[in-house]
Amino acid sequence: YLMLTHDTIPSRVVSRDQVFGIRKNEENNSSTNGAGRLKKFWRRAPRLPPQLPPDTKVSNNGINHVPATLDDKSLWITRQQKVKEAFTYAWSGYKKYAMGYDELMPVSQRGIDGLGGLGATVVDALDTAMIMGIDEVVAEAGSWVEEHL
Repeated sequence: YLMLTHDTIPSRVVSRDQVFGIRKNEENNSSTNGAGRLKKFWRRAPRLPPQLPPDTKVSNNGINHVPATLDDKSLWITRQQKVKEAFTYAWSGYKKYAMGYDELMPVSQRGIDGLGGLGATVVDALDTAMIMGIDEVVAEAGSWVEEHL
């Protein structure tokens, strides 16, 4: 239970040692009590954010949406292609040096089984390749999973 009492010395500053109950000398012993310390550090409940008028349009994250232009769409398509190229490059290195292992160690160009030896990279790459629409990787990873797991 919680019990609050009236503090007889409202202007007294409480030290860190008094808060944590560390007594350095006898004069602190008489003036420290648990309820007084608790009252000093009891905080008020946080204020709720102000209510906006109903005609104000704001998204959930506070950013107003601006419709995309044709240039923005071509920029995103270019970025998507770069991500696909990076994924394909990483997959080809994994397939060449560490197919079936959990991870590829790129400097030594060999695979290691640090995650149980179940071919974690193959399993992870399978759904990523499906989402990206890279059918060649889906076929390779799918056949490996079918044969080995």
